[in-house]
Amino acid sequence: MAGPTRVRRLQILLTPQELRKIDDWRLMRQMPSRAAAVRVLLKLGLAPIEVDVRRAGFKSQDGGASEE
Repeated sequence: MAGPTRVRRLQILLTPQELRKIDDWRLMRQMPSRAAAVRVLLKLGLAPIEVDVRRAGFKSQDGGASEE
């Protein structure tokens, strides 16, 4: 089964400390790549916000579609 199609590239600048924290987190979980780790961390960080948005009855810009 193929994973989701990635259609947008996001570039961010990180401090060496932020990058080290991401790499340490990724390696502790034996994740395949830094990008995969960042996607999981974003999903974890955005989960509470998504719950709040749903409770408030707002729709996302893409019509409320989930990107899972």
